[in-house]
Amino acid sequence: MNKILITGSTGMVGRNIVEYKEAQFYEILAPKREELNLLDKTQVLAYLKRHKPNIIVHCAGLVGGISANIANPVEFLSQNVSMGLNIIMAALECGVEKFLNIASSCMYPKEGKNPLSEDLILNGGLEPTNEGYALAKIVSTKLCEYILDSKNKLYKTAIPCNLYGKYDKFEINKAHMLPAVIAKIHSAKKSGAKEVEIWGSGKARREFMYVEDLADFVYYALKNFERMPKVLNVGRGEDFSITEYYEAIAEVIGYKGDFVYNTQKPEGMAQKLVDITHLKEFGWSSNTSLKEGIEKTYKYFLKGVTMQYYSLASSTWDYKELQAIEEVIKSDIFTMGTRVAEFEKNFAAYVGAKYAVMTSSGSTANLIATAALFYTSKHKLQRGDEVIVPAVSWATTYYPLYQYGLKLKFVDIDLETLNYDLEALSGAISEKTKMIMVVNLLGNPNDFDKIQEIIGNKDILLLEDNCESMGAEYKGKQAGTFGIMGTFSTFFSHHMATMEGGLVVTDDEELYHILLCLRAHGWTRNLPKDNKIAPKSEDSFSESFRFVLPGYNVRPVEMSGAIGIEQLKKLPNFLKHRRENAKIFKQYFQNHPDFMIQKEISSSSWFGFSLIIRKNSTLNRQEVIQKLQANNIECRPIVTGDFTQNEVMRFFDYEVFGILKNAQHLHKNGFFVGNHQVDIKDSILLLAEVLGGGD
Repeated sequence: MNKILITGSTGMVGRNIVEYKEAQFYEILAPKREELNLLDKTQVLAYLKRHKPNIIVHCAGLVGGISANIANPVEFLSQNVSMGLNIIMAALECGVEKFLNIASSCMYPKEGKNPLSEDLILNGGLEPTNEGYALAKIVSTKLCEYILDSKNKLYKTAIPCNLYGKYDKFEINKAHMLPAVIAKIHSAKKSGAKEVEIWGSGKARREFMYVEDLADFVYYALKNFERMPKVLNVGRGEDFSITEYYEAIAEVIGYKGDFVYNTQKPEGMAQKLVDITHLKEFGWSSNTSLKEGIEKTYKYFLKGVTMQYYSLASSTWDYKELQAIEEVIKSDIFTMGTRVAEFEKNFAAYVGAKYAVMTSSGSTANLIATAALFYTSKHKLQRGDEVIVPAVSWATTYYPLYQYGLKLKFVDIDLETLNYDLEALSGAISEKTKMIMVVNLLGNPNDFDKIQEIIGNKDILLLEDNCESMGAEYKGKQAGTFGIMGTFSTFFSHHMATMEGGLVVTDDEELYHILLCLRAHGWTRNLPKDNKIAPKSEDSFSESFRFVLPGYNVRPVEMSGAIGIEQLKKLPNFLKHRRENAKIFKQYFQNHPDFMIQKEISSSSWFGFSLIIRKNSTLNRQEVIQKLQANNIECRPIVTGDFTQNEVMRFFDYEVFGILKNAQHLHKNGFFVGNHQVDIKDSILLLAEVLGGGD
């Protein structure tokens, strides 16, 4: 398999080449700058000698629009010349067979006749606004020509027209023209601006090609490299005026304002269109139309490049998790094993519990935690026992209770904390109450001192559903460790992610052994020899299929354990960012005239940010949600809202204590937006702009 080094693999062109569908047929080297600094000649040579690529595609470069080029000519010339010379000469010394240099059509003379043919290089003065960058690309192009002619090495150059697309930079005053215009017109629409400024007369003509088309060309060229010309234009063979580009982008974005022209600003060459005669002869053509390319690019822009897309959650993984998965694959042991056990040990230590049992999800953690209370010699539950539950929680808080025949008593929540209305909780407790399911909602721990005060000396169990609140603390103690057991979730959108996954923690050894047994079929195989359920014999054969409890198979896979080990190391930093984001959110919304936000108890881990329309507000939730969606802000109901309003309730044995007035108000008027493990202040600012937040 050919090994390709792609320089500039973190830039727009390089990343698209690395991720293109044809890349699967090659071994790709895509180093970051800290791995391969092209400005360091010694490091470049050492890298090539160590990794031995037989093909190099050189995409790296310092790039920018008119403003950046005018402001930094020294850097654009010196850095791009150095990068080109270092990689080309090192490739020659190391015997690299094929070298594809990605240049730029800005190398052509300012007064060159359009369409610009490959033989125009060095036949006229360059456009002053990007002369430094152009000179550097000419040097690399001519060097490859000399090597091809004098040393008979396949070192060739592709000269693409202007490019745009996925991974572009959308900075209004620094980016290339088309992505900068996308950002400018999007901003104008969002702010309600009635007009947008165009630099120059708007008559200058430019050619743009969608960047994935260039990636397609690269792989086509590598397959046909011997017959590729030494220098070849790559474009669409059509150009449009600057005004036409603005109009096309405005149509895609839906902007209805006017354009005004600032003729005091530079607009560059009057026309730049590359001649694709030789490209057609080579047998390749671009397939993405301008409208299709703009639509794809704008969709990408909205997904977070400038944080104009506020998502519910984002990935917490990097190469560490991928390495962990790879190590499991290499071991060829995929079922629950040593890595799951290591993660359990580490997690128990993190939360301050004696034992942790990993499961396939937070939901199955709730299932076996509930089940365990039917098989213990103490704290035992029986069918028909009364369990108090909050009216707002996730469905699988309730389902195991129903499935084990318990009677659910629904109690109202506090509209500020979103946890129990403590006065209602106190009134709901009866002689029949055997357990309180305590749910720490959206990262917020309950007031456990007051709950314990309400329970007093009564023989009532606490079971904690902490699936939304990993890392939350009440007076320095981890939420999830106040009850007889506590459950956690490690699903994608939660505080850390292990594919799917959940955990139960406890300090009770007997419950720990029951959980181990219930997790895996109800057999004894995974129990220690001396355990609290069914002491094991020395006969491993009979113990392998010995069943003692009516259990399940809710085991996690070994990959999830391996990922959990890495994620747990990052959790403190994830929590730090979530709490910093919360500070910013509260600055904008804690005194909002129309919205209530969650009141923090002790130290929340801020799963997300809830907003509830105040009772005296004239806002309509449906209109608010539509406004959020129109501005690319993802939102959801606050968990399930008032769960008693779901049709599934017809299967339950339950009662409602009092009136669930707060849960009902939340159900009709509440929603939440996401929090992330990274800085999202721009997203929160967007939310504040849309909803009118701020002091």
